[in-house]
Amino acid sequence: MPDPAPDATREIHRLVGRRWRIGGALTAVMMIAYFGFILLVAFAKPTAGELVAGGGVSIGILVGAAVIVLAPLLTAIYVRWANRHYDPAVKALRANGAPRP
Repeated sequence: MPDPAPDATREIHRLVGRRWRIGGALTAVMMIAYFGFILLVAFAKPTAGELVAGGGVSIGILVGAAVIVLAPLLTAIYVRWANRHYDPAVKALRANGAPRP
């Protein structure tokens, strides 16, 4: 099989780089949220235990629930980006005979 054109190779590298940047940014958001929650519980127990919503729930429970909800939300953001941008670009590259990214 002949080598892909330099433009196709450059496009593959650009596309893979973009995928890594998107994935890295979403991972960073999740890590900050998770470790922020852990640090809240570890070093600010009075704040985490403070009751809100009429004394029915603590700040720690609310933040913990937000972290749990954040994971599928970030996953949905990545899937939507991949479906709208990454997958069509890969399909176009494959149609032009470029190797897999």
